[in-house]
Amino acid sequence: MRQAILLLTPLLAACGGGGGETGERDSRGAVQTAELTGLYEARGQGGQGDRMCMVSEPSAAAGFGIVIEGPNGSCGGAGEAVLANDRLRLVMTGDEQCVIEARVEGTQVAFPSTVPEGCAYYCAPGATLSGARFEKTGGTAEDAMRALDLAGDPLCR
Repeated sequence: MRQAILLLTPLLAACGGGGGETGERDSRGAVQTAELTGLYEARGQGGQGDRMCMVSEPSAAAGFGIVIEGPNGSCGGAGEAVLANDRLRLVMTGDEQCVIEARVEGTQVAFPSTVPEGCAYYCAPGATLSGARFEKTGGTAEDAMRALDLAGDPLCR
């Protein structure tokens, strides 16, 4: 009997639900969003990939990076992310104040239809962060590191 329990333990662990830092998927196949860490992707106009990464640090705000590529140019930046209930507050680090109050909807992060004026600093003329939507496609720090900035370097560090 003891041997049977030892044999079943790895199988149960492999099938167990969970989420958080493990990035495991639930029974519907969606990546868990209880933990911010991971890769978030969207398809921009023209088939270009928009991407956002987040990496949580123990006892600190999560860091994030974002690139949105559109037909009129791109937006990019990085900063700190704080999740409170279904609200995700993204604070850009840079010369202009840009605080985006996004919503978490299941496995998606939805930006508001309008963002503060200071956010234009992080975009080329004609590009915008407004209305962006991202789907969490990976739930680990390794997944987050797959997101690249416009120069091809890791977006999150």
